[in-house]
Amino acid sequence: MRIVYVLLALMAPLPASGGNAIAPPVVEYRLRFYHTHTHERLDVVYRCGDVYLPEGLSRLDFYLRDYRTGDVHHYDPHVFDLLHELTSSLGRPDAEIEVICGYRTPRTNEFLRSQRFCSRTSPDARSCRAVRSHALVSPHVVSNRGILWSDCMNRCDW
Repeated sequence: MRIVYVLLALMAPLPASGGNAIAPPVVEYRLRFYHTHTHERLDVVYRCGDVYLPEGLSRLDFYLRDYRTGDVHHYDPHVFDLLHELTSSLGRPDAEIEVICGYRTPRTNEFLRSQRFCSRTSPDARSCRAVRSHALVSPHVVSNRGILWSDCMNRCDW
Protein backbone atom coordinates (compact mmCIF):
# COMPACT_ATOMS: atom_id res chain seq x y z
CA MET A 1 0.00 0.00 0.00
CA ARG A 2 2.85 2.40 0.82
CA ILE A 3 4.37 1.85 -2.61
CA VAL A 4 1.12 2.99 -4.25
CA TYR A 5 1.06 6.24 -2.23
CA VAL A 6 4.70 6.94 -3.00
CA LEU A 7 4.12 6.37 -6.72
CA LEU A 8 1.06 8.62 -6.70
CA ALA A 9 3.03 11.33 -4.89
CA LEU A 10 5.82 11.11 -7.46
CA MET A 11 3.32 11.37 -10.34
CA ALA A 12 1.64 14.51 -8.96
CA PRO A 13 2.57 17.69 -10.86
CA LEU A 14 5.03 19.90 -9.07
CA PRO A 15 4.21 23.59 -8.69
CA ALA A 16 6.47 25.89 -10.72
CA SER A 17 8.98 28.10 -8.91
CA GLY A 18 8.29 26.86 -5.44
CA GLY A 19 4.51 26.86 -5.75
CA ASN A 20 3.88 30.58 -5.30
CA ALA A 21 4.31 31.68 -8.93
CA ILE A 22 1.24 33.23 -10.48
CA ALA A 23 1.22 33.82 -14.21
CA PRO A 24 0.57 37.46 -15.11
CA PRO A 25 -2.82 38.01 -16.71
CA VAL A 26 -2.84 38.00 -20.50
CA VAL A 27 -4.06 41.33 -21.88
CA GLU A 28 -7.08 41.01 -24.16
CA TYR A 29 -7.31 43.47 -27.02
CA ARG A 30 -11.02 44.12 -27.57
CA LEU A 31 -12.76 46.50 -29.97
CA ARG A 32 -16.41 47.45 -30.27
CA PHE A 33 -17.93 48.86 -33.45
CA TYR A 34 -21.22 50.17 -34.79
CA HIS A 35 -21.56 50.40 -38.59
CA THR A 36 -23.73 53.37 -39.54
CA HIS A 37 -24.76 51.96 -42.94
CA THR A 38 -25.38 48.29 -42.13
CA HIS A 39 -26.46 48.90 -38.49
CA GLU A 40 -24.29 45.96 -37.48
CA ARG A 41 -22.47 45.87 -34.16
CA LEU A 42 -19.30 43.95 -33.41
CA ASP A 43 -17.65 43.22 -30.07
CA VAL A 44 -14.49 41.22 -30.72
CA VAL A 45 -11.25 40.18 -29.05
CA TYR A 46 -8.69 40.14 -31.85
CA ARG A 47 -5.49 39.70 -29.85
CA CYS A 48 -4.37 38.17 -26.55
CA GLY A 49 -1.00 39.40 -25.35
CA ASP A 50 1.30 39.29 -28.36
CA VAL A 51 -0.78 36.72 -30.25
CA TYR A 52 -3.27 37.80 -32.91
CA LEU A 53 -6.34 35.57 -32.94
CA PRO A 54 -7.19 34.36 -36.48
CA GLU A 55 -10.92 34.06 -35.68
CA GLY A 56 -11.06 37.61 -34.32
CA LEU A 57 -9.17 39.00 -37.32
CA SER A 58 -11.49 37.13 -39.71
CA ARG A 59 -14.54 38.60 -37.96
CA LEU A 60 -13.05 42.08 -38.28
CA ASP A 61 -12.22 41.56 -41.97
CA PHE A 62 -15.80 40.46 -42.66
CA TYR A 63 -17.30 43.27 -40.59
CA LEU A 64 -15.23 45.88 -42.45
CA ARG A 65 -16.08 44.42 -45.89
CA ASP A 66 -17.18 46.63 -48.76
CA TYR A 67 -20.85 46.61 -47.81
CA ARG A 68 -21.84 47.71 -51.32
CA THR A 69 -20.31 44.64 -53.01
CA GLY A 70 -19.79 42.18 -50.16
CA ASP A 71 -16.08 41.87 -51.01
CA VAL A 72 -13.90 41.03 -48.01
CA HIS A 73 -10.26 42.03 -47.81
CA HIS A 74 -7.68 41.26 -45.12
CA TYR A 75 -6.89 44.23 -42.89
CA ASP A 76 -3.51 45.08 -41.47
CA PRO A 77 -3.84 44.07 -37.76
CA HIS A 78 -1.83 47.14 -36.78
CA VAL A 79 -4.85 49.27 -37.72
CA PHE A 80 -6.75 47.53 -34.93
CA ASP A 81 -3.83 48.04 -32.53
CA LEU A 82 -3.94 51.74 -33.35
CA LEU A 83 -7.67 51.87 -32.61
CA HIS A 84 -7.19 49.98 -29.36
CA GLU A 85 -4.41 52.35 -28.35
CA LEU A 86 -6.57 55.35 -29.26
CA THR A 87 -9.59 54.27 -27.20
CA SER A 88 -7.35 53.29 -24.28
CA SER A 89 -5.47 56.60 -24.35
CA LEU A 90 -8.82 58.42 -24.20
CA GLY A 91 -9.63 56.49 -21.04
CA ARG A 92 -12.49 54.78 -22.91
CA PRO A 93 -11.23 51.26 -23.74
CA ASP A 94 -14.84 50.01 -24.00
CA ALA A 95 -15.96 52.82 -26.33
CA GLU A 96 -17.96 51.86 -29.40
CA ILE A 97 -16.37 53.12 -32.61
CA GLU A 98 -18.76 54.29 -35.30
CA VAL A 99 -17.79 53.04 -38.74
CA ILE A 100 -19.01 54.70 -41.92
CA CYS A 101 -16.83 52.70 -44.29
CA GLY A 102 -14.26 49.94 -44.10
CA TYR A 103 -12.65 48.28 -47.11
CA ARG A 104 -13.65 49.64 -50.50
CA THR A 105 -13.08 47.95 -53.83
CA PRO A 106 -11.49 50.14 -56.52
CA ARG A 107 -14.85 50.05 -58.33
CA THR A 108 -16.71 51.35 -55.24
CA ASN A 109 -14.04 53.98 -54.70
CA GLU A 110 -14.35 55.21 -58.30
CA PHE A 111 -18.13 55.33 -57.96
CA LEU A 112 -17.87 57.43 -54.80
CA ARG A 113 -15.38 59.77 -56.44
CA SER A 114 -17.67 60.20 -59.45
CA GLN A 115 -20.55 61.04 -57.12
CA ARG A 116 -18.34 63.48 -55.15
CA PHE A 117 -18.72 61.44 -51.96
CA CYS A 118 -14.99 60.95 -51.76
CA SER A 119 -11.93 63.17 -51.79
CA ARG A 120 -10.49 63.87 -55.22
CA THR A 121 -7.01 64.62 -53.92
CA SER A 122 -5.60 61.42 -55.39
CA PRO A 123 -6.04 60.86 -59.13
CA ASP A 124 -5.76 57.10 -58.66
CA ALA A 125 -8.53 55.40 -56.67
CA ARG A 126 -6.25 52.41 -56.10
CA SER A 127 -3.98 54.49 -53.86
CA CYS A 128 -6.73 55.14 -51.29
CA ARG A 129 -6.01 53.71 -47.82
CA ALA A 130 -9.50 52.14 -47.67
CA VAL A 131 -8.74 50.22 -50.88
CA ARG A 132 -5.47 48.94 -49.40
CA SER A 133 -7.24 47.93 -46.12
CA HIS A 134 -5.11 50.35 -44.14
CA ALA A 135 -7.97 52.57 -43.00
CA LEU A 136 -11.59 52.80 -42.17
CA VAL A 137 -13.74 55.89 -42.13
CA SER A 138 -15.24 56.84 -38.81
CA PRO A 139 -16.63 60.20 -37.74
CA HIS A 140 -15.10 59.83 -34.30
CA VAL A 141 -14.41 57.51 -31.45
CA VAL A 142 -17.25 58.07 -29.00
CA SER A 143 -15.54 60.56 -26.73
CA ASN A 144 -16.06 63.98 -25.26
CA ARG A 145 -12.54 64.93 -26.43
CA GLY A 146 -13.50 65.00 -30.10
CA ILE A 147 -10.39 63.29 -31.47
CA LEU A 148 -11.22 62.30 -35.00
CA TRP A 149 -10.16 58.99 -36.51
CA SER A 150 -9.26 60.79 -39.72
CA ASP A 151 -6.90 63.05 -37.73
CA CYS A 152 -5.26 59.99 -36.27
CA MET A 153 -4.87 58.28 -39.66
CA ASN A 154 -3.35 61.42 -41.17
CA ARG A 155 -0.58 61.28 -38.57
CA CYS A 156 0.32 57.69 -39.44
CA ASP A 157 2.83 56.71 -42.06
CA TRP A 158 1.52 53.54 -43.67
